[in-house]
Amino acid sequence: MKGVLFFGFMCATFMNCYGRVCSDMAYDIPMATWNSQGGRWGTVKTLLSHTYPDVEVLALQECGNPPIDPAIALVGNGNIPTQWSDNRPYLTVQYISYFYNNGDINQRDNGSGAKEYTINVRDRGHVQRIYYLYHYELQLAGNVRTNTAIITKTRANEVFVLIDPNESRPVIGFRIGSNYYFSMHAGAYPKNPSPDTVSQIAQFVSNNAMPMEDVSFVVMGDFNTEPNYFNPTVIPRGFHFTKVLPSEKTQGLGNTVVRLYDYAFIGTRNTCEFPNFIVNAGNKYDSDHRVVVFRRQ
Repeated sequence: MKGVLFFGFMCATFMNCYGRVCSDMAYDIPMATWNSQGGRWGTVKTLLSHTYPDVEVLALQECGNPPIDPAIALVGNGNIPTQWSDNRPYLTVQYISYFYNNGDINQRDNGSGAKEYTINVRDRGHVQRIYYLYHYELQLAGNVRTNTAIITKTRANEVFVLIDPNESRPVIGFRIGSNYYFSMHAGAYPKNPSPDTVSQIAQFVSNNAMPMEDVSFVVMGDFNTEPNYFNPTVIPRGFHFTKVLPSEKTQGLGNTVVRLYDYAFIGTRNTCEFPNFIVNAGNKYDSDHRVVVFRRQ
């Protein structure tokens, strides 16, 4: 695998550089994204347990449905409540439509709702590791292979499913404290609205956070757009963000890899300069996309 050292010079496109690097941001932890082109859950477990055991958040696209597997289990009945409750006060989910107030995604796509699973794996030292999987089954598209999910080592405080009413693929994400993470899969067609989607995600984070809260977010995924042609359309007031890219192409059929579609956006609402990153584009594992891993220096 080859890596690229990401420097803050790209911030001139989207942000002002303030000269100090903050800690405890969403992007401080090792993260990865992978379009698995189907339900390759055995490979997902291997990525977590052996290949990238330091990765704390893994965004998945085209991941199908979780299998019947002793290592992957629903938490309770899997359903995440939309409101705080006495019997399960820890985790809630919001369904947000980008352009309609309080739109309910379930009414639009007949999906089964966001579900919570645990993934139980053992690393090379046979130490047990527990991860939390947040998964959304999208039925409107007629192909559950296009489901989207996101995995975290730390259980979320809140889960989000966001949708553009003009698109069939939702964005799924979660919040831990003031840090937000999202898995995104843009439409595979020219001039898809992914720049608008990233802008809407940033606006959602701005609206969801407390006033003056130092929030930060990461959007990882398959944007189906080369980064040179991808600039968010609107930046919420007080926010700044930028792209974090591998140096190599990430998508292609067979032994060819000809497109750079898999990368990340990081953003924050504070006066911090973004740090440097090392970004690795790894194997494809029978998919047509490489796993991309992001590590802050």
